[in-house]
Amino acid sequence: SDPQKHGGIRKFVDYAVVTRVKGLKEFSVRRRYSNFVALREALLAEFPGCPIAMLPPKSIRLSLTSSFVGDRAKGLEIFLDCILFNPILAKSNYL
Repeated sequence: SDPQKHGGIRKFVDYAVVTRVKGLKEFSVRRRYSNFVALREALLAEFPGCPIAMLPPKSIRLSLTSSFVGDRAKGLEIFLDCILFNPILAKSNYL
């Protein structure tokens, strides 16, 4: 969540990915949509035949409206939750 818009001519959005482990420190990194695409592709290769959640759609035109960015952030959160709550996928070295 916490989408942030960046750039001048080449605009992009990145999203905060926060990891909370009970009793340990919270970690946060920022990732672009392309990082989520790469993660999904890596998981598909690592776990062939295992169903992996779809990503929210990529806009044909770069749409940075607040509505689009907010909807995408929610979709990315659902994507990550589906991976982390899957006992097979959660063991991936890519996470």
